[in-house]
Amino acid sequence: MSTYKSYTMLHLPFPFERSAQLTIESGKKTIHLESELAASEIEIFQSAAYRAATDLPRPLVLLFDDPTQQQFSKQDLNIPLEQILIEAGTHKVVGIHPIVPNPAKGRFIQCFSGLQAVILALPGFAKKHRIQVQKTFVTIKTNKHA
Repeated sequence: MSTYKSYTMLHLPFPFERSAQLTIESGKKTIHLESELAASEIEIFQSAAYRAATDLPRPLVLLFDDPTQQQFSKQDLNIPLEQILIEAGTHKVVGIHPIVPNPAKGRFIQCFSGLQAVILALPGFAKKHRIQVQKTFVTIKTNKHA
C-alpha cells in the first residue's frame, strides 16, 4: 500500500514577490509608477493567467534578461488586458495591443523576442498615462532580479 499522494499545482501564487519602478516619458511628461515584476521564466510564462481584475491592481512587467532569446507567455486570460511592448536597447514603446479572454477551451502561448519588456495592465492604462507607440519611452528599475 503506497502512502504517496499526488498534488497538482495549478499556478504560482500572485501577486509575484518582486516589484519594479517604471518611468514613463511621453513628450515633456514623466510619470513614475510601481509595478509587479515577472522576471523568472515561470513567472513570465504564467504572467497574468488565472487572475481576476482585482488581482492586478498595478501593471505587471514581464522583464526579459536576453532580448535575443525567445520568451513565452501563457495568454489564457480571464480578463481583458492591454499589452505594451518595450523595445530592447531603445526603451521605446513599439506596440500597444488589447488582449481579450478567449472563450474557447484551447490555450494560447505568446512568444516574444527583441523586447526588453512587456507591460500587462488593465484596459485604459496606455490612454490614462498618455503612452503612444514610437513616442513614449519606458525605463524599468529593479533590484537585481532573477
